[in-house]
Amino acid sequence: NALQQLRHGLPGDDPGLQRDWLSGHEADLRRFIGLLIDQGRLLEAQQALGVLRDEELHEFSRRSRGAPAPKRPVGPAATSLSYTTTEQARNESLRPLEVRLHAAARAAEDRLRNKPRQDPLRESADPQAQGELQEATQQLGNLLERVGHPGGAMRWMPPGAPRQQAATAPEPRLPPDVARLQYIVSADRLDLLVERAGRPVRRIRVPVEQMTLNRAVYALRRAVAAPVGDARPAAQDLYRLIWSPAAAALRGVRQVQVLPDAALRQVPFAALHDGRQWLAEQLTLTLQLGRTEWPQMAARAPLTNRRPQMAAFGRTLPDADHAALPGVADEVAQLQRLGAARGWAVTTTLDAHFTANALRQQLAQRPELVHLASHFIIDPAGEEASYLLLGDGQRLSLSQLRALPWAGVRLALLSACDSAGEVEAAGAGQDGAGRALSGFAQVLRAAGVQQVLASLWRVHDGATARWMAQFYAADASRPRSTAAALPGPARLAQTQRRWLRRHAGTPWAHPHYWAAFTWMGGGPT
Repeated sequence: NALQQLRHGLPGDDPGLQRDWLSGHEADLRRFIGLLIDQGRLLEAQQALGVLRDEELHEFSRRSRGAPAPKRPVGPAATSLSYTTTEQARNESLRPLEVRLHAAARAAEDRLRNKPRQDPLRESADPQAQGELQEATQQLGNLLERVGHPGGAMRWMPPGAPRQQAATAPEPRLPPDVARLQYIVSADRLDLLVERAGRPVRRIRVPVEQMTLNRAVYALRRAVAAPVGDARPAAQDLYRLIWSPAAAALRGVRQVQVLPDAALRQVPFAALHDGRQWLAEQLTLTLQLGRTEWPQMAARAPLTNRRPQMAAFGRTLPDADHAALPGVADEVAQLQRLGAARGWAVTTTLDAHFTANALRQQLAQRPELVHLASHFIIDPAGEEASYLLLGDGQRLSLSQLRALPWAGVRLALLSACDSAGEVEAAGAGQDGAGRALSGFAQVLRAAGVQQVLASLWRVHDGATARWMAQFYAADASRPRSTAAALPGPARLAQTQRRWLRRHAGTPWAHPHYWAAFTWMGGGPT
């Protein structure tokens, strides 16, 4: 809570100071989260992790050059954690000591200012301050020992103090065949929290150094970045580290909502391999940025009686900095054919007609589905340097994309490179933190888009067109009564499995071609 007070007290007009907050206190937060987990206080650990995750998701916008300071979040991640009765008692017991130490610190500063100038390299001792600190340390130990005993909270609770229990957040209900898997990365271990309906949260601890974990993550990223070589060894190594420990606790589920942490945000979970199968062949997987996403998705409004509105935008032409994307025309044509077959109202906008104004006007019509196919460039320099290339050649920055009227869009399909916003940290494979910077998909989620299908790396144009055709083609055989139903995360898994069956034994079976897309947001399907 003290760190939260410090965080919210920082001036909003100093981006450098805002940027430094996380780097200066991340280790403290992770140590605190680990202590909560050790005590079995998993909900509070998840709440504290929300503070860290919130900082990570805002880190990218803070890098923006010339961009206004981001608004501080509201909700659980922006609030303080409540104290148990024992913690309240400790706080009351420590308050007089805290006041005394503040006064002693001010007095020591006054003594230092009033001393004659000395050699700056010579240590200036303050015996009085050292004595006060030693005495306070002893008193602190005595107080904590007394108040920590069973029943001690009652002896030390001041009269009339409220007996507040630890904060609890409403727990979203999970269907029996859906699980939530949350990761918490520490310097010397990985904690996995498995939630399932009607069961206590299962905590699993894996003793692994963060450097080792980072190396395994980046080994898999390198293996899938290009369609050469065998990606299975790296996929199996990471599977053993981050999925195998939870496999027994996940037995019997069909869908897993993954809440990754640190470098694990860059993992293509569908491309993990257990030695027999890819994970995509076994489960439907979705990526969650935070626990608050589930209630929002579960509460989404149903479609109205109007014909579902679809808006597709694409760029096929090259320019001096970007290659041509001929496959985009095939993607848009497939969506048009699907719309005609299913009675959807489909609007397509290609090349020179794909302008910022056209995108804004179409979004104002509140389409249920938006398909964007073009180049997306994410730049660690910030939101202003990262952009979506429009058909007329304009580069629409992330901050400009954020300002568009996305609310009401139920599903955005981002057929663009790196649209899931994963940027490899400096020092990858050594001591890089692997912090994901906010990208296209995260911006759309924050702007109100309910679900996003986005890519984790630079996707192959021809393969993407074929993959998207299969993704949409699954609707062709559906009963017309379900025409209004939009694709869900199960469609992603279904498309990946069909791709693997169709291309088994060919170079197209490499995960580079089929594992790039990830589903963000959304409830069980």
